Amino acid sequence: MAIKTSRIAMQNLLINTLGEKYRIFITLSLHWRNTVGNYLAKYSQVVKIEKNILFIGVKNNVILQELVLIKDDLKVKINRTLSLNIQEIVFFISDYRSRKNPYE
Repeated sequence: MAIKTSRIAMQNLLINTLGEKYRIFITLSLHWRNTVGNYLAKYSQVVKIEKNILFIGVKNNVILQELVLIKDDLKVKINRTLSLNIQEIVFFISDYRSRKNPYE
């Protein structure tokens, strides 16, 4: 319960700071781990949302393929769970350092 409350507080703080323009990006970024799971979230990240198209940067082609295979389920889950209207998801190889996974 405390984690959920702190996530909502962080989300509200970021939206209030950055503005309503970034609401969808902030919401999805904060819920990305819950959406795709710990392993896939470690090697992928929300990069931007433009015209209802979600752009996801991934570390390598293996993770890219895994996400492509669940792409339709991801769209449904994101739109239903977060009340968004994502029409398409684009995955691409992105040069960034993977995040440390506290569950490993």
